[in-house]
Amino acid sequence: MNPTLRVAAAGALMIWAASAAPAAPVPYSEGFEGYATGDTAVANFTETAPEAWGVASPSYSGQAYENVSSVFSSGPGFAVLENSSAGIAFPALGSSTFSMSTTFRIDSLTLAGSDPNNTATIGLFARSATVNPAATGSDRYHVSYSLDDDGLGHATGRLWLREVNLFFSDSLNELSAAALPVTLGDVYRMSFSGVESGGSVALSASLINLSTSARIDVTDADSSHLLSHSYFGYFNHVRVEDGGTVSLNADFDDFSMVIPEPEALAFALAAGVVAIAVRRRPLRAA
Repeated sequence: MNPTLRVAAAGALMIWAASAAPAAPVPYSEGFEGYATGDTAVANFTETAPEAWGVASPSYSGQAYENVSSVFSSGPGFAVLENSSAGIAFPALGSSTFSMSTTFRIDSLTLAGSDPNNTATIGLFARSATVNPAATGSDRYHVSYSLDDDGLGHATGRLWLREVNLFFSDSLNELSAAALPVTLGDVYRMSFSGVESGGSVALSASLINLSTSARIDVTDADSSHLLSHSYFGYFNHVRVEDGGTVSLNADFDDFSMVIPEPEALAFALAAGVVAIAVRRRPLRAA
């Protein structure tokens, strides 16, 4: 984030969960179909900003886990943001190897205001301590789908893979080479994986529009601060600077998490890269 960005304390809407859910078993999957519509507690999930999450119906699959985030800035010199996440604690990792995926649909997106820093993202996270977006002193990997150019080099429709930590230099800051159009109502599948080997973790993320089969990918590696515990889930962010409104409403479904053998996952990732190279399907620009 731009270091000159002034965030009003009253507008920094990060509401932390009071208690963490017990560790869930892996492999894990959640389809949300067995829950009542509304602000229903979902087993295993711990939320920040719990009022922003609810089970939605009807959805693209019958029911889904819906996130609503919205911020408003009254004018110049005033900036607000909201981070909302929902995550699951899993048993401590034996390594930093993991693989998770989800499908989602963007129901509505409002980007009002002239400031180029007004933006929204939607994504997945892997964190070493809690599901809180602002937790300190631990490594956190995020992959985000940029829903609007943020004026800081992260263009609309790109995947942004990053490491976030307040106590040491973040070593990851990778954008996908191509962009995938942001299309309301289309169903997307996002996947995020890490393979630890020789003191380094190779990270890979993909986003597929299931309605068009168009796909983008981003990869990077971290050898400095690997995951030591296991909190995985969803992470959304909306931000307004110097006047305007940004709001995002998205439905998530079919979240899955596995901790595969590193060799098996490395082979699967390599096969996926080969398949992309063979197809060479051109992607539409955002």
